[in-house]
Amino acid sequence: MPNEHLSLWTTLSTAWKDVVLAIGLSVFCGLSASLQKRRKDRIFSLVELTADVLMSGVAGFLFLMFCIDRELSPWVTGAIVGIAGHAAPRLLFLLDQRLAKIISSKLDHSDDDHDQAQ
Repeated sequence: MPNEHLSLWTTLSTAWKDVVLAIGLSVFCGLSASLQKRRKDRIFSLVELTADVLMSGVAGFLFLMFCIDRELSPWVTGAIVGIAGHAAPRLLFLLDQRLAKIISSKLDHSDDDHDQAQ
C-alpha cells in the first residue's frame, strides 16, 4: 500500500513553484504594509524596508508549512499566508516594544530592591 500521507518535505520539494508563489505573495503583502506605514515626516530607510520584507517572507513560509501540514485548501492557504505576510512586521514591532517594556520594568524593580537592601 503506497504512503497516502506525503511528508512536508516531499510536498515542499514537489510543489516548489507553489512555495515560491506563496512566499512571493507574503513578501508582496509585507512590502505593501511597509510602504503603507511610511509617513511623509519620516526619512525612507532601505534597511527598515529590507527587514520588513524578510520578516514577511519568513512569516509567510512558516504559515505555509502550517497550512500544508493541516492540509488546508489552496484558497485558505493563500489567504493565511498573505495575512501573515502583511501583519508580521507590525506584530513583531509591537511584540518587541511590549517585551522591552516588561524587561525594563523588571530591571527597574530589581534596581529598587538592590537600593533598598543597601
